[in-house]
Amino acid sequence: MAKHLLDSGKTSGAKGFDTFKKSLKDVVPGKDAAEIAGIYVNAKKAMIVFTQNFATTEAATLIADLALLSGHIGSPRDGILQVKSKNNSQGIIDIGITGGAEGMDGVKALLSFGEDVPAYALKDLEFLMVSDTHMTSSAKKADVVIPGTASVSTDGTYTNTERRLMPVMAAIDEGIALSNWEVASEIASVYEVDFGFEDATDISFEMDDTVPTYKYAEIGEITGGVLSPKDPEFVVVADAKFTDPLKCTDNLMNMITERLPEPAKMTE
Repeated sequence: MAKHLLDSGKTSGAKGFDTFKKSLKDVVPGKDAAEIAGIYVNAKKAMIVFTQNFATTEAATLIADLALLSGHIGSPRDGILQVKSKNNSQGIIDIGITGGAEGMDGVKALLSFGEDVPAYALKDLEFLMVSDTHMTSSAKKADVVIPGTASVSTDGTYTNTERRLMPVMAAIDEGIALSNWEVASEIASVYEVDFGFEDATDISFEMDDTVPTYKYAEIGEITGGVLSPKDPEFVVVADAKFTDPLKCTDNLMNMITERLPEPAKMTE
């Protein structure tokens, strides 16, 4: 598809374009690829939607290259929608948490909230605390286990993939003494750090003050406006698989997924 766009005369002044173009010089677009590329580039508005934990890094990079080359990026209803693995994954990114398992290098103590961490990431730990809704494999290895609360017993908000702020209201009382944020706050107090939170609303107010995207956020509205590429650059992509699904590390989510009816059974 990228080669067809180049052959059709598409060009760009973004950094890395010449190298990217050269990397595709021997590519011969297939009929289907050329047809789809033509529909895509000639559309008034076009969105590429893909699942973050399903497509490989190489595939996601090439999707970004396509959007940049076609010009379908940076305006309303025109760009890329990367569907995150969980409902509040975007909110986590917005407040600055972007690391994954690679962030475990050199870590000797870990406080894990709601994540069944792979065994290989725990092997060098000297201390492990786990807070979760069920006894996970990580919890069985932990030095301390603290009961966690699920979303059904939580008040607050989450930010979906389009950055729309969505409300959450507790539906049940699990009978657990401390909610997840209260556990974090109590641990902080041990180290003489006072978060100053009395309830979830206080957390929301602090986000308003410290995260520019949420400064004037309103429930039900999209925050941050249209996101445009920052210092756009074409990246050459090596041969790789298009998909390589990542295993979900949320134990509760995996349990729910396992209990959902299979599509084939639903259609019978």
